[in-house]
Amino acid sequence: FTIEAMADCIAREVLAQSGAPQVTVLIDKPDALRKRGVRTAACEVTRTWDQVFAPDMAGGGCAVTAVDRVMTLDQAVHCEVGCRPEERGRLQEVRISVTVWDSLRPNLLAVQPDFDDLSAQKVKAASAEWRAHAALQLAGTHNNALLAKTAQRVAEEGRWFTIEAMADALA
Repeated sequence: FTIEAMADCIAREVLAQSGAPQVTVLIDKPDALRKRGVRTAACEVTRTWDQVFAPDMAGGGCAVTAVDRVMTLDQAVHCEVGCRPEERGRLQEVRISVTVWDSLRPNLLAVQPDFDDLSAQKVKAASAEWRAHAALQLAGTHNNALLAKTAQRVAEEGRWFTIEAMADALA
């Protein structure tokens, strides 16, 4: 369903099959936000064996919390930016990439405990209620379209002297 859940599911399978102590999975979805001028939406998760297969006995959650990245990359935005007279009063194209650092696994586990189980994903994707399952997974992650929309609004509403000031306002 979501690229975040897919990345986690792939990480689980790779850990199980390889016996490796840690894996990082990056999924890039180029067409996800093309209408917003974003080159790609992406998600990178890093998982350890203990996080996936040795849940915290007290709460049923992750033994260790990972920091994952959800990204929108190379969004084309037209805005006023520059210090020189020839740059002022006209729009220029800038490219914006936004990375959100978060622990996705606990969020996704909270809304759908079997989100990283490949067999469960197959059953849910084939069911008549697939929209409800997808909505649950979306509730456990970040809205890439909202990230892109926010970046575009901030860039276009400002009249920036430097790209550094624009980046600071976006952060």
